[in-house]
Amino acid sequence: MKELTCVISARLGSTRTPRKMVRPFAGSSLLEVLLRKLQRVRSLGPGRLWLSAYEDEIRAVGEKVGVKIYRRTYESTLEPNTCDVIYRYAWEIPSEYFMVVNGCNPLVSVETIERAIDEFQRNDCRSLFTVLERRNFFFDKDGAMVNRFHGDDKYKATLETKMVEPLYEGGNTILIWNAEYLRTRNAFWSFARNDPYFFVMPEDEFIDIDYPWQFALAEQRYLEKFGGAR
Repeated sequence: MKELTCVISARLGSTRTPRKMVRPFAGSSLLEVLLRKLQRVRSLGPGRLWLSAYEDEIRAVGEKVGVKIYRRTYESTLEPNTCDVIYRYAWEIPSEYFMVVNGCNPLVSVETIERAIDEFQRNDCRSLFTVLERRNFFFDKDGAMVNRFHGDDKYKATLETKMVEPLYEGGNTILIWNAEYLRTRNAFWSFARNDPYFFVMPEDEFIDIDYPWQFALAEQRYLEKFGGAR
């Protein structure tokens, strides 16, 4: 069994949606929703769930929920930044692997997080990244088709997407990576085959909140899916 610890990093400094992680969301906040969700993940014991926080207001959410607090630096809250600054906890919290779950996607379910962990534990892989399978026609800037078409060209002319080779889009929700690899390479993975291992997540469980309109849409969809703060 691979030793896995989940650390959630949160900050107040979003410029596109100010105070995004702590502003009211479905009777709670994005950060509290995520932490309480992770507390229900069966393979994460109390000692395996941390909040990496610098601001008092962020730490207060972790203390309210009852997770362990890692005191990140002010420098780590700034953008752009490097892995060795943002994920400094990998040098200080003992764990073979770390998992990060994006608080800007409140639609992901506990069941999907558990399936991702189970696949990571079962497979001979060093890292995992959630992706979305896209079966459509994709082109480069010169109009050349990027993905392959598996079928007679007469169906290509009618845009039969069922015959198109799927492509995979980064679904920035769950990341699992090896602590030693990050400490020595300052990167999560090599981008070689199966590094990261692709975990295809349900399309209806994905959103990545950057802007206020996405915040409002995510709240509406969250309420429809989960029925309120959980």
